[in-house]
Amino acid sequence: MSNNPVNQIAVGDQARRDGRLDDAYRAYQKAAETSHASLDEENLITALAGMGQIERDRGHLEQAQQRYADALALCRDQNFPLRTAHIARHLGDIYRVSGLAQQAEPLLTEAILLYRHNLDTKVLDLANAVRPLALLKTTQGDADGARTLWQEAQVLYSAVNVEAGATECSAQLAKLLPSA
Repeated sequence: MSNNPVNQIAVGDQARRDGRLDDAYRAYQKAAETSHASLDEENLITALAGMGQIERDRGHLEQAQQRYADALALCRDQNFPLRTAHIARHLGDIYRVSGLAQQAEPLLTEAILLYRHNLDTKVLDLANAVRPLALLKTTQGDADGARTLWQEAQVLYSAVNVEAGATECSAQLAKLLPSA
């Protein structure tokens, strides 16, 4: 395997797509080591996030949290707002799935705010950030907050023709309708 972290990350990405999680993790880990040694923080962030995703895929949420937290700290240090938003969304969603609402909510809110304030934000990225906060608000019983977020996510998913996302939003909104 090449010592180039970009190539190592590409190998990790392909291995993950192929379902070879151990190979993917090793490639991301090698990319992280190489990036760290060469002070290449941009690729280190990508490698750490890749390792975090593999841990999440494996159901190892605590390890995933740590990898994403490390990547998030670097993103903030380097002032990469869109990468910060992306990593914060993933970490917030992992906390949400883990039942850690107090840790999840500020990260998900941060991701949404960063996306909303950046002209380079893709609509799908914003939709994907709004969705986990809507899920969290739904779980917390905050019907008004959840409804507002589900409506926004539905508009966003519809705008980029992501039918599955828009359909999920419609279903969630239907559940939030006041009973007669």
